[in-house]
Amino acid sequence: MAGKAEMIRLVVYGNAKSKARPRRGKYGNFYTPVKTKDWEATVRLQVKAQMGSQKPLEGKLHVTIKFYMRRKGRQDIDNMSKAIFDALNGVLWGDDSQIRWFLTEIVVDSRTLPRVEIKAEEL
Repeated sequence: MAGKAEMIRLVVYGNAKSKARPRRGKYGNFYTPVKTKDWEATVRLQVKAQMGSQKPLEGKLHVTIKFYMRRKGRQDIDNMSKAIFDALNGVLWGDDSQIRWFLTEIVVDSRTLPRVEIKAEEL
């Protein structure tokens, strides 16, 4: 008999950042911009704390991400999602290639606490 599919809900507090493109350094090498590295580190740290000793999900996944923001700004939803996907590799899931379906939404409300709500469900 197959095991029960797992579902995990998490909240990451803070102003979501878009995944920036790699930059070319002075000597021709490429690097990830500091804002992107810092945001991804924040996401990993908060999710690891919420996951505790739980292992990353292993199967195919459905993922829902809601970005709560006080104002929209110049963020775009696909690059914001990419930062979350990359940050959670090896933490919430083994690799974001496990994601078979995802839904993302931006909720703008001047009274809201900036955060990202993430739901991952094994198929």
